[in-house]
Amino acid sequence: MTLEDFAQTMAARAYFKELTSARALGYVGADAYYRAFRVLDETYAAVFKPEMPYVWQVPRTVTGKR
Repeated sequence: MTLEDFAQTMAARAYFKELTSARALGYVGADAYYRAFRVLDETYAAVFKPEMPYVWQVPRTVTGKR
C-alpha cells in the first residue's frame, strides 16, 4: 500500500463518518456534503503534510531557575 493509497483510504473513511455525523446532527443536503468534502480535503492533505521537528525546551525547575 503506497502513501497515496493510504491517503485516499483515510480520506474516504473520514468523509463518510463526517457525512453520517452531519446528517445525524440535522444538517440538510448541501450543508452536510460541504462539511464532508471539507473533511475529505483536510484529511488527504494531512497525510502528506511534513512532520514538524521536535523542539526541546531547556529544562527548568518549578521556580523557573535553571
